[in-house]
Amino acid sequence: MSFTHETEGSEMEREASRFSEQQKKPLLAFTPEELGPVFEQGPKICVACMDDGIDIPEGMKGDRNAGSYIMAGEDRATLVSKLRKRGVSEITAHANCGAAGIAYRRDHPNEHDVSQETIDRYAATWSKELAADVGAEYRFISPEKMSRPPELHDASAIYVGDIKPLKNRELPKGFVVSTESAAVADILNDIRLAVDIASGSHGLGEFTADNPLKIIAVGELDRTTQEQLEKYIAAQEGRVELSLLPVPEQEAELAGV
Repeated sequence: MSFTHETEGSEMEREASRFSEQQKKPLLAFTPEELGPVFEQGPKICVACMDDGIDIPEGMKGDRNAGSYIMAGEDRATLVSKLRKRGVSEITAHANCGAAGIAYRRDHPNEHDVSQETIDRYAATWSKELAADVGAEYRFISPEKMSRPPELHDASAIYVGDIKPLKNRELPKGFVVSTESAAVADILNDIRLAVDIASGSHGLGEFTADNPLKIIAVGELDRTTQEQLEKYIAAQEGRVELSLLPVPEQEAELAGV
């Protein structure tokens, strides 16, 4: 992945490019043999939240975003058509979903003191109906099936890419924002939300230049996503750091990257 730009363009673009060059660094100094299998692979696709406590089932590839598309900006018919074309096999919802809470309050602005049970039902209904429209299986992920405490997001990273670095436990725990089937605006909104959660009262706390939250680009991002991500990171005053996780060539071919 290249985080450099042509010399042409606006001053803002040049500044973002200079910033990204300063921030560019490998995530881990492992050889492919030491790193081992990194990515989820498989012909089946599971739509799941970007939540750091969700693991994609063995043999499936994750399509990860805030609340299983409950925060997506596109209309329902477009979303259903897109997921059908991708051949999505499973759509999930999970307990204690922050994105579902935001979506519920967006859609019910006059309700107050909303219970977590109500939000969980809302998330479940959204994903169940979406799965029915797409022709996919539906699954609800209960708190005991998640790999984080119910009230704490213990992530120190946000992965941006279409496959999740999960199986090598040397990699930091993180949220996961997929890019293959999401609009650029939705990708950036999901990243901003993940940063807010990770640094908020339900996360590990405020990140600083001395202890930054890592945004880890997995494989190659398209140019527009790359540029927008660079501009966002440049405005974070060092509390968010960009790292790269190159995809080994053989594994990239297997994963379709």
